Amino acid sequence: MPKPILDVYLEYIDWNKNCDSFFKKSGWMSIPRVKDFIRLRKHVRKEVSKRKPNLQLLLAKVQEQVSILQSIIEVPLVTRKKRMVAKSVQVKRKAKPSISVHKIAFITVYLVACALLDWFVFSIVGLLVIGLIGAEATILFSAPKLLEWLRQ
Repeated sequence: MPKPILDVYLEYIDWNKNCDSFFKKSGWMSIPRVKDFIRLRKHVRKEVSKRKPNLQLLLAKVQEQVSILQSIIEVPLVTRKKRMVAKSVQVKRKAKPSISVHKIAFITVYLVACALLDWFVFSIVGLLVIGLIGAEATILFSAPKLLEWLRQ
């Protein structure tokens, strides 16, 4: 390939890298027009790799890439913002938990079972447990103060 054409091609590669980084930063890699842009770059690479590349075809592919860039940029900014807002709303809707009838039924059955178990244990042990719990609580809550008082 002649040197002037090679120099232009090398600049073309740098230009494509800049376009790719711009697309990635903007989050536009999923836009169909951007995919067309990338597809055209592959056609140009294939044509340049030939022994005698068709310069008119190369020029047409590069012009098509430029027109794709213009069409992407001409899309009103408001439309892009609406798309972004719509995506964020969809994500928020998915994150909102819902309580099903099964969960409510399970919680109700669990609470009733716990209440029955407590009633059964209390009827076996009786009022002795209340006094024991009170004595333990008094010891545990007053122990730090008692130790502090003894140190003084």
